Amino acid sequence: MVSNKRAAGEPTTGSFAMTTWLAWGSVLVVSAILLVVVNVRAADSDSGLHIGLVERLNTLPVSRWIAPEWWGLWGFDGLYREHPIGILIPPLILSRLGFPASQAPFLANAIYQVLSLVIIQNVAATVVRAVEARALLWMLQLIPIAFTYRIRANHEQAVLLLFFVALWSMEKSRKDVRWISLLVFSTAAAVLVKGVFAAWLFIGCAIWLLVIRNDASAPIDRYRDRMRLDRRAWIGLGIAFAGVLGVIAGYEYLYRQATHESFLAVYASRQIGAAAMAKGPSYLTQKLSNLVFYGGRLLWFAFPGSLAVLAAIWKRGKREPVPERTRQAFIFSVGVSLLYVVLFSLSDRHADRYIFPAYYLFAACGLISAANQSVWLHRIIERWDRHSQVFTPMLWLILFCLNLASGPAGVPHIEV
Repeated sequence: MVSNKRAAGEPTTGSFAMTTWLAWGSVLVVSAILLVVVNVRAADSDSGLHIGLVERLNTLPVSRWIAPEWWGLWGFDGLYREHPIGILIPPLILSRLGFPASQAPFLANAIYQVLSLVIIQNVAATVVRAVEARALLWMLQLIPIAFTYRIRANHEQAVLLLFFVALWSMEKSRKDVRWISLLVFSTAAAVLVKGVFAAWLFIGCAIWLLVIRNDASAPIDRYRDRMRLDRRAWIGLGIAFAGVLGVIAGYEYLYRQATHESFLAVYASRQIGAAAMAKGPSYLTQKLSNLVFYGGRLLWFAFPGSLAVLAAIWKRGKREPVPERTRQAFIFSVGVSLLYVVLFSLSDRHADRYIFPAYYLFAACGLISAANQSVWLHRIIERWDRHSQVFTPMLWLILFCLNLASGPAGVPHIEV
C-alpha cells in the first residue's frame, strides 16, 4: 500500500504548497503568452461563438453585458438566449485587464483546467490516500477527453470545476458551516454558466451525502441516521438551492430591465422543451442508440480509467481490501457517471460535452482502483510524487504546447 507520509528531507506542507502554486502560476503565465504569440483560433463552433460574443461585448459598457445578441454568429440575429452570460464574464474581465479579447476565453479555460485538477485532488484526498489524490493531478491530464478539450472556449471546464467545488465544499460543510458559503457560490455560479445543467451539482452532492458516510467507522445504515449526522450539509444544500432560485429570479429581473423581454421563457423552451422531444422513428430504438452514444463516449474519453473500472467490477470478490470510504467513493463515482449516461440517453440531443464531469469521475475512480491493485503503478506514483509539485505543472504545459501545435481541437477523437 502507498503511505501518506512524505519521506525524510522532502519539503514541509507549507513549502510544498508554495512551490506547487508558484509552478502552476508560472505555467499559466507561459500559456497566456503562448496564446497571444500563436494567436490560436477556435476549431469548434461553440468556442467560435463565445469568442465572438466576448469580442463584441468587450466594446460595450458593462450594463449591456447581460443581454448579448447573436450579431450574425451562427447565422442568427436578435437576442442571444442559449445560456446565461456566466461563461462570458471571466474572459470579459481578462479583456478589460488588457488581455486580447480573442484569446481571453482560451486563457479562462486554461485557468479552469488547472483549478479543476487541484480541486479534484482535494475531493479525492477526503476518500483516498494523499499520494493517490496527488497522482490524479497528472493521470487525469492523460485521458482522451483532456486532449480533446484542452484548448476550448466553452462551458465544459467551468462546469467541471464548479461540480467538484460543490462536492468539496459540501463535504467540508459536514463539520464546518463556513464552507456552506462556497457551496452556495459554486451552485449559483453554475446556474449562471450553464443554466439548467446546474441541477447536476445538487444531484451529485445529494448522492455523495447518501453514499459516502461522514464517519466510515460507524455502522450507519438508516437514512434518518445519515440525515441527522449530516444535518449541516443538508441544510447547506437547501440554502444553496434557495440561493440558486434567488439568482434565477434576479437574473430574470435584470434581463427584463435591460431588454423588456423574458430570458427564462425562451431559455426553458430551447433547453428543456427541445431535450424532451423524441426524434427517432422508434422510441425504444432511439433510446438504445442514445445509450450506445453516451456509453461509448464514457468508455473512450475516460480511458484507461474506464478499463480499470470494468476490471475492478469484474474482480470485485478478489480485490485487495481498501478503506471503507474509498469503496464508497468508487460506488459514488461509478453510480453518478452511469446516471449521467442514462438520463442523457433519455434525450435525443447528442453531444460529448453533456456528460463532461462523468468522464473525470469515471476515470478518477478507475485510476485509483488500478493504483490500489498494481505494484508497478504504485512505484510510478511514488517516484513521481517526490517531485510532483514541479513535474505535474510541467506535464500540463508540455501537453498544452502539443495541443497548440496540433490545433485547438486536439487529438484523439472518437465517433460511435
